[in-house]
Amino acid sequence: MSNGEPNTPVPEGDKTNPPVENSDKPLTPQQEARKIVEDQKNENDRREKLIEEEKQLRAEGILAGDTGGRVGSTPPKKDTDEEYANKFKKGEVNPLKEDGIEL
Repeated sequence: MSNGEPNTPVPEGDKTNPPVENSDKPLTPQQEARKIVEDQKNENDRREKLIEEEKQLRAEGILAGDTGGRVGSTPPKKDTDEEYANKFKKGEVNPLKEDGIEL
């Protein structure tokens, strides 16, 4: 029995004969499964590296203070009608000042 025949059982964990890609004959189900598993492991490793890089960049951004927080002044608070009337009675605001009229 040789290691590559379609009906030959391959012991689990046998890495002595990795599948060789030939365009002449199709892969056996075991070879195809090994290739898929290997591709998934490689992709998982790549994703883990990307996640670690992203964590590092976020940490540096937080320390540098450029994590996308609001920059600039906040708009002034708008008084309610009642608050504005009370300020007008106390003389704190003068709506006619723009027209040059003093009270």
